[in-house]
Amino acid sequence: MQIQIQDRAEVSLRSLRKPEQTKITRTLNELAATLHTNAKLRRLASKFPFKKMYTYEVDQNLSLIISAEGDTYILEDIMDSDRLNYLIPTLQE
Repeated sequence: MQIQIQDRAEVSLRSLRKPEQTKITRTLNELAATLHTNAKLRRLASKFPFKKMYTYEVDQNLSLIISAEGDTYILEDIMDSDRLNYLIPTLQE
């Protein structure tokens, strides 16, 4: 299974340091193979019933925001984990 990368996520990826870019790329490759069974993938409540939103913690500093529509998975953004934790109540309303 492939994960498409949204423009916003591509910009975030390029703005990271090289070791972080490598870690994200490796994580995406591993995640693509285990999307349906990965226990670290957490579902977020979404206002759009047709679009499922997930978070995936890469490490204690970075998290991925992934959406799913049918069999299509999209990396929406790469966020600092602290910022994501601040925004989660907003995302779950």
